[in-house]
Amino acid sequence: CVIGDRVEVENGYVVGIGERMNTLSRAVAHKRQVLAAHVDRVVLVIAHGKGLREGFLMRGLVACRLQQLPPLVVVNKLDLDEDGETAKHLKTWKKLGIACLGTSTVTGEGIDALTRALSKGSSAMLGHSGVGKSSLINVLRPGTERKTGGLDWQGKGRHVTTMAEAVVQ
Repeated sequence: CVIGDRVEVENGYVVGIGERMNTLSRAVAHKRQVLAAHVDRVVLVIAHGKGLREGFLMRGLVACRLQQLPPLVVVNKLDLDEDGETAKHLKTWKKLGIACLGTSTVTGEGIDALTRALSKGSSAMLGHSGVGKSSLINVLRPGTERKTGGLDWQGKGRHVTTMAEAVVQ
């Protein structure tokens, strides 16, 4: 059973899993690990600066294409983009036809656009530690109060979240 599965419950126990419309999976040790089911889009979160990992982004885009899942690239922490370098990356990716937007949970930049993009269906949010996934969820779902870790001495986010979780809109 994975996040997004439609399950049959009896007396508080899962006794059946319904057919999956689609899945998001990854390869682990020559096997396929299913991460989520019934996904309408995959949100690939990266962050300005040292968190702007294009390798993760490219692997994520390829995985989405192979699994026929629409990607949305979210570049978080735009408030730290003092030289405009990250904004240039966003423009380039948009020219290539990649759905992407920039956000900042500090200034609120891009949050309305992200809210609209995620308003229908279900999304799987993926990204390296410290890119601001929990901060984004806290802003998108007031009251969620996921623990966040701030920035370390290098300006990188801290690894705080240790589990996968479904957040209901």
